[in-house]
Amino acid sequence: MNHGKRDAYDSKHKELKETLKTVADYTDIQKQEAVKASSYGFITVFMVCAATILVQLVTYADMRLVIGETAAILAGGIIYLTIVVRAGVWNGLKKESEVISRDLLVSAVTSLVFTVPFFFIALRYSVRNEFQLSIAFFGIIFIISFVVLRALAAISSRHRK
Repeated sequence: MNHGKRDAYDSKHKELKETLKTVADYTDIQKQEAVKASSYGFITVFMVCAATILVQLVTYADMRLVIGETAAILAGGIIYLTIVVRAGVWNGLKKESEVISRDLLVSAVTSLVFTVPFFFIALRYSVRNEFQLSIAFFGIIFIISFVVLRALAAISSRHRK
């Protein structure tokens, strides 16, 4: 009889353990979804803010009008990058060749996004050789962006190990 009670106890204990494990897994999934949602939310706010800054700069060419948005985007970006890089997840699970390709693409897009307003501002102020200046600006921004992205990748991979 004692043996039967022990089996029932073990069975209930096993059931409870499985239930708690399922709940814990579900909670982990919820946590991952919340992290993903907050990341998408931040990226969306970041992009909208960046677009707003660029439009206002092209329209009015006055940095004083966008100082608040600029401060917000810089602070948020620095905090986000610090957390992601320190966690060692900047590169995700991608191979090094994929990361380099991504960094090249991001650098090109970033450079283009900043070069277009630069060109229109140069046109507005009748700067001579605005096309050549814009090409040089693109190259400089591309190089800076690529170097920064590679540095972030290197730091992040050191934190992952």
